[in-house]
Amino acid sequence: MLFSLFTAPLLAQQDNYITDYLERFENSRTYVIAVAELISEDNYDFRATPESMTFT
Repeated sequence: MLFSLFTAPLLAQQDNYITDYLERFENSRTYVIAVAELISEDNYDFRATPESMTFT
């Protein structure tokens, strides 16, 4: 019984962490998709400098 008093709060914290992480992950995913949809296809090969990474 004494053991359960200490483990229950630890498990609750872990569940909150996972829930928060999944929510942030989903928000990031939504944001990235929205940005990608706003960029026209002819700009996917844009490079500010030759060394820059591209969207492709």
